[in-house]
Amino acid sequence: MAQKSASTTAEAIHTLVSIMSHPKAASEARVSAANALLDRGYGKPPQHQHITGEDGPRFVALLPEPCKTVEEWEASVGIYPLSRAMFGG
Repeated sequence: MAQKSASTTAEAIHTLVSIMSHPKAASEARVSAANALLDRGYGKPPQHQHITGEDGPRFVALLPEPCKTVEEWEASVGIYPLSRAMFGG
């Protein structure tokens, strides 16, 4: 397989150049051919990844402190204290 690929390399490059240069070829095909030629000639551009932390990104969830009383919880979530009277609390 490698020998067959090597023997058709020049033809493949010629085909890519002709597609890239042909004014009536679809712009997508021309761009694709140009990218293939650049990737073959210069290599694909590196893909940068920004990773933080020793083992990769770390995600932290900040949780509120637990409330000590029901009244404190009601105040923190905006429940009016009279609602306890309405529900028999």
